[in-house]
Amino acid sequence: LNTGNTENVFTKKELEKLQKQFSKLEEQINQINKSKAAIELELGKPENYANQNKFKQIEADHKKVQQQLDTANAQYEKMFEQIMELEKQVTA
Repeated sequence: LNTGNTENVFTKKELEKLQKQFSKLEEQINQINKSKAAIELELGKPENYANQNKFKQIEADHKKVQQQLDTANAQYEKMFEQIMELEKQVTA
């Protein structure tokens, strides 16, 4: 039994799994960016400055979506590095 070949099959499966997760994460980041853009549009409206409660809510939403984006981007970078590492192992 060639354990190197078995290991390579496992690595390929792991790589495929990571690539699917990576793709989902990209979609998630796109959605977060769309939400962020919509919130920023609301932040820019003068009528929202006049209503202090509404402005505070929009500001809180913006902070929350920015934190989601930061977390997703960190996951994206980490996953990207994992994929690159697995691709090296598969092609080795």
